[in-house]
Amino acid sequence: MIIQKLKQLRLKLEMLWWRRKMLLTVTSVGLLLGLVVALFIIPPQYTTKNQLYFSAYTAREDKTIRDKQLENSRGLAESYVVYMKEAFMFERAAENLPSTLSKPYTASQIRNAMNITVDSDANVIFFSVTTGNPQDSAILCDFYSHFSMAEIVEMTGVGSYEIFNKTRVPTRPSFPNPILFALIGALIALVLGVAYALKVKQKIYTEREIKELIPRCNVIASVAECK
Repeated sequence: MIIQKLKQLRLKLEMLWWRRKMLLTVTSVGLLLGLVVALFIIPPQYTTKNQLYFSAYTAREDKTIRDKQLENSRGLAESYVVYMKEAFMFERAAENLPSTLSKPYTASQIRNAMNITVDSDANVIFFSVTTGNPQDSAILCDFYSHFSMAEIVEMTGVGSYEIFNKTRVPTRPSFPNPILFALIGALIALVLGVAYALKVKQKIYTEREIKELIPRCNVIASVAECK
């Protein structure tokens, strides 16, 4: 049983080797199609990030921070992120967008472009914005991090914040990744090519084709094709 299975496996491998040119061609086509899709069909998306440090205290004259203030900062940071994700905050932001944006954005568009997370242990709020325009991504990220935090601090009268780094304009798309798409295209094409090569029966017409398929065989006789 094992020997028979090994023989079948060997025959399949020889069949794939005989059709290696076809498999190489199909894989190359899949790779090129993946590149074309990534570079020319799917609209590029640009992502930029920002970090904001939040504290739930007003600095004292001696600049010291009490343990209770740090504990409050951790709890409020998570609560503030919830407010930042509320519909009313995005609606207010849409009404006060900078004029430097390439186009107006609705509240729902800002919500879909924005990703906000928090590291409560470090009191750090992370902002990430993805749009089809690199400048807009940077402007929206910088604007919303300042705007939403300023609105919340003004409403509650508690806390202060500081932006860690200036938002940078992305120089290359975050999606799609041409190399990844090319590899995926090549892999899909290779799998389909292997399935086709093993499933479709191959007609053999010449002695050379037989020896290419089974190198160690001897051809006893051949029949001429009649038309």
